[in-house]
Amino acid sequence: MSNPPNRPPQQQRPPQEQQRPKQQDQKSSRAKDQSKANQRTEEFRESATKTDVESGVVTEQAVVVEGAGGAKNLTTQWVDVWLPGGKPMYIIVNTLPGNDLAVSIEQRSWKKSYVGKGRVQTDVTPIAPIGTQGHLIAKDTTTGEELTVKFHWGSISGPSLFARLVKLVKRLFQSTPG
Repeated sequence: MSNPPNRPPQQQRPPQEQQRPKQQDQKSSRAKDQSKANQRTEEFRESATKTDVESGVVTEQAVVVEGAGGAKNLTTQWVDVWLPGGKPMYIIVNTLPGNDLAVSIEQRSWKKSYVGKGRVQTDVTPIAPIGTQGHLIAKDTTTGEELTVKFHWGSISGPSLFARLVKLVKRLFQSTPG
């Protein structure tokens, strides 16, 4: 069995060059891709904080008037609610389980009052312009303890993490590779 005249025998063929890129080339291309991704993320953060300013509630220090025998049973929990255009909240006020509780919340012309035993949850406050002030007054009518918290609407750093992720994904799909 003979080899064709134009081809050298199998053993004498020169080794073919590998088509695989060197490891250094792979690392540098990964670094370039990573730096592009970091640049896009940084641009997104800058645009999010510059253009998407929303408002949210900022609370001040609570003022407590002790009840009978120095009772300090009132506690508040401010729960954020993310809505388009702002971050209002509702408030949960707690005292001892058997004690009567009266809560009122007011901002501008909006005012609500609530009564209950042991625990009261308010409605979500309406979104208001930045700078609008309000206050929460909770009173344990059994002991006479009173808690007052003033708050105002201020700007927050930007939209929720989910909204930022949605914008980032949209932007990645809209951009063309360069």
